[in-house]
Amino acid sequence: MSKMKNKIFIGIFLIFTSMGLISMKPVKAYDPSGNWNYEIEAGEDILSGLMTIKKVKDSYEVEVNSNVYGMLILDNVKFNKTNLTANVDVQGINTDFDMDFDKDSMSGTVTYDGQELPLSGQRK
Repeated sequence: MSKMKNKIFIGIFLIFTSMGLISMKPVKAYDPSGNWNYEIEAGEDILSGLMTIKKVKDSYEVEVNSNVYGMLILDNVKFNKTNLTANVDVQGINTDFDMDFDKDSMSGTVTYDGQELPLSGQRK
């Protein structure tokens, strides 16, 4: 009789396990594409503008329109889960971007000439 109970238990377990696996929804990967209003705190100054992130095949292109430096196209763009890193030459100085995304908000840093400047943004 105990063999029969084990078989019933295993059968019920397998049914519930398969039902759970069927009802699981795949996790959709985060996509930072879009237009972002951003601000960079540079001492007493605030640099602001529009950042455009576009998905191109398996990577991203990032354009930063600055109220000081004009249009910058970021190089070496890498995106992993919710983090985007890139860099660009700004007047001969390598400038690194490190951004973390959470839904329609973004925060991170811009490292310019050895200074880490806070970066924040909102998707339009």
